[in-house]
Formats: sequence, structure tokens, C-alpha cells
Amino acid sequence: MQGGDVGPVALPGLLGVPGEFGPEGPLWSPGGEFGVGTRGAPGPWVLRYFDPRKARPMNPQDVGASFAGELRNLTISCQTNSGSCAKRDSFLESIAALGQAESFADCSSRGGAYVSSYPELPPSPGRNVPAFDVACMASLEPRMDGEKVVADTIPTFFTQSAGDSARGALKAVGVLEIAGRPFCTALLRSDRTLVTAAHCYNNASGAWGAGSVTVRSIDGSGGPWKVKATHIKSGTPYSQKVGDDWAVFGIEADQTYSAPHSEIRKLVAPGEVTVIGYFNDYKLTRYGEAASSSAARRAVRWSKPGLCRVVEARPDCLRLVCQTFEGFSGAPVFRPTDDPQEPLQVVGFVSGANEVEASPLQCGSSNLAVTVAATPTL
Repeated sequence: MQGGDVGPVALPGLLGVPGEFGPEGPLWSPGGEFGVGTRGAPGPWVLRYFDPRKARPMNPQDVGASFAGELRNLTISCQTNSGSCAKRDSFLESIAALGQAESFADCSSRGGAYVSSYPELPPSPGRNVPAFDVACMASLEPRMDGEKVVADTIPTFFTQSAGDSARGALKAVGVLEIAGRPFCTALLRSDRTLVTAAHCYNNASGAWGAGSVTVRSIDGSGGPWKVKATHIKSGTPYSQKVGDDWAVFGIEADQTYSAPHSEIRKLVAPGEVTVIGYFNDYKLTRYGEAASSSAARRAVRWSKPGLCRVVEARPDCLRLVCQTFEGFSGAPVFRPTDDPQEPLQVVGFVSGANEVEASPLQCGSSNLAVTVAATPTL
């Protein structure tokens, strides 16, 4: 591709799910049992403030145009800066790879009803959660798509790592809860510590201080364990940089605690990644007869193959296109590996959406379609 004015840029759509101060976006709690950045409202539910530009998932076919401006700027800069050419070409390769994903067209065509009303509580039937869920997300348990049973292939590294068939990513992802209700995600480590987004603490510091925060394995196989009230270390407190949005906490674990060894590595080039999280709307999907009755297992989701990629790796943060929802903040970003002898490779922690202007969650150029992640050195 030559430098100069690129004119209209035709791009495949992209998945991205920004949130308000993290992809957990609105935080629901029944009857306002606990106030974690919430504002009261009559009725049985309390809804945390959210900006609708930031707190809704994106339909792939609607998002591609948001990348055109950045590509034009890079092409213009490319005339005098070879680095801009390389960045533009790498970016285009990532976009093309996303557009070639097997589930791209299905997710694009069936996701509109869900994203147009997100977030909405209680969800209306017209939101068509099951269609979006089956088309865009993968699940541990078989789901029904009409009368058809859909069973996703579970990646090897979910259940195996470092040669141990009993250990894998599912035991390394933790769900942070207050009064049994999920609000953020974390990496569980073998030294009885966890890593999560610092804003998960900042937005709920009262609950942390009161000792009300617990963590459990995302698939329900372990915990809950109490999380210590103060962090061991973190990025610069209340920093406006994505790269500082991380914190390490101790876990008051008993003998039942077990987490696989994981390595936090810097990702030097764009590529496919995996983010595992808790999907609040899982109950609205029908499951196959062979599905586990475990609510924890039924709620586990990750993007369909090919629909979660890092599009830019910066020294202290990542820009990635991936389905994330409320509660995904702090989720480890895994670099998948098919070698069960390899330890789990974590390349970042979900922070939130790459927003406009002076957002505290900005990483590089502003783009509402891109989720950002901190990449700490621990």
C-alpha cells in the first residue's frame, strides 16, 4: 500500500465492548444492598451510572468505520514516517484477520437486537439474548440455538497447563464478588495472590475495607475465599494511565486453594488472545440436556474463535478487539497455546474502553471499538 490519501476505507466490522470505568459498566445490586458507586432508584434494582457510548457491546458490522480516521492519519504520516506505514499495515492485517473469523458474519447479523438495548435490566424478550450469545460467544456448556444444540470446543489451555491436566486457565480466572454478586474479574496466582484492575478497588473501596470482597474460581470449582483489604502493590494510585490500572491483593486462602502457575509477559506484536469472563445474561439462554446445572459454569463466556485480537501492543497497555461485558474488568488477557506443557501466558489485564478526549482509560488513539488492557511488570 502506498502513502497518500486513502479516501474511503472499507473495513470489516469489529467487536468491542467498552464500559464505564471498566467493562463492568453498570453494576447491578438487588434493592441497593450495597452501594458500590451506585445511585438509588425506586424499585428492586439499583443501576450504576453509565455513559451509553461506553457501556454497550458493539455489533461487528457497525464498528469498522470507526477505524477509518486513524488509518487515514497513519497513511498521511506514512509519507514521511516509515513507522507509521508499518503500524498501518499491521493494523490492517489485524482487521482483516478478524473479518475472516468463522463466526464474524453470524455474530454481525444476529447481534444487533442485543447491543441496541444494552444494558437493560430486566432484559426484554426483544433483546434476543440467546441469538447474540450463541452467535458471538463461546461457552463451557452446550446451548440451544432454536432446536439445534451448539457445543463449543474448549481450548486445551483452559484445562491443562505446565503438564498438569488438572490445572488450566479456568482455575486461574477468579470472579470478585460482594455479597455473592460478581463485580470484577482477576488472575488467581499460585502464591495466593490475585491481580485485578485497580479501579475495581477504587470504585468499591468501602467494601474492600470492610472485608466484604471474596473471590472464587470462575467455573465454581474453588472458593469463595476472602480477599485481603489492602493491596500488596499497584500502579500509580488514581493514575489516568491505563498502564497503571492494576493491583495485587493477597487471598486469605485455606487448604482448598489451588491455582496454576502463570507467567506475565509483554506482548510485542498483535495477535489472537482470549479473555474469559462472567456473562450476567447467561440465564436467558437455553442449555442442552447434557449441560451442567452449575450456574457458575453456565455463566462462563469468551469470544468465538478469531473474534478476540490485540490490534496494537504498546509498552504499558494493549488495544484489543474482544467481547467484554460488565464485570470483565481485571480479567487476564491470555495468549493461547496448544502446548499443555507450557505455563499460562498472561499479556495484560482488562481495564476498559479506549475512550475519547481525556478519558482515564485512553491507550493510544481514541477508538470506541477497542478495549484496553494494562500490561504491568510484576
